[in-house]
Amino acid sequence: LSKQKKELEELEQKYQDKEKEIEEVKEKGEKELNSRLDILTLTLEEGYRKREEDMRNEHESTKAQTEAELEGLIGKLREELHEMREKYENETEQIKRKFEEEKAVEEV
Repeated sequence: LSKQKKELEELEQKYQDKEKEIEEVKEKGEKELNSRLDILTLTLEEGYRKREEDMRNEHESTKAQTEAELEGLIGKLREELHEMREKYENETEQIKRKFEEEKAVEEV
């Protein structure tokens, strides 16, 4: 009985360790995502400032070209952000599945 109790305690500890690991990975991913979002936000803000300056100083056709280039940049940044979010969500799901599989194996 004490052996079973010890095994149960070990399984509980492994479970808690895995939960902690998942939380750490999640926090790390969130920090990385937030950091990248900050960089993207600053890039967008700088792009808007540049666009405003260019529009004040350039001919109308040049303004239209600059705006199109900026819209392209914004589109690329949005696409990169979307890809980063998908990657983060996929990695989180993989970790959760792995944890659940390990938990299921340990329960058997």
